[in-house]
Amino acid sequence: MEKMNGVTNVKEPQSKARLAIFEIAHMISVPMSLTTVIKLKVPDAIWQNGLNIPLSASQILTRLRPHGGGDAENLRRILRLLVCYDIFAEHLSSCGERKYSLAYVGKTLVADEEGLSYAAYILHHHRVKILKFVR
Repeated sequence: MEKMNGVTNVKEPQSKARLAIFEIAHMISVPMSLTTVIKLKVPDAIWQNGLNIPLSASQILTRLRPHGGGDAENLRRILRLLVCYDIFAEHLSSCGERKYSLAYVGKTLVADEEGLSYAAYILHHHRVKILKFVR
């Protein structure tokens, strides 16, 4: 704690503590979010026929579940988190609608010309980590 004119500044350590807890929360939320979008096949929904066209969360859900279902707002939150890690790119349209495409890192989650993707590795890696924790 800092003292200024004999008064203890409580905000500085409190701000650091809040930042620390956000970082800790993201340690688990990023892998969980990444696993979720892979299981939902979001990267494949965006990357169709070699095109990486930005889609809104509701458009992605429509591609994944043509007969309805899913929460576009929750998906949007997950995508926005993963934007911070260059997995997805966010595009803001002139009407304020947020759309998402795959960023450079995110393109590793769809099959390349040789049929290789890191999506299966990520699912396996995090499954193994969870099983070790549970046992």
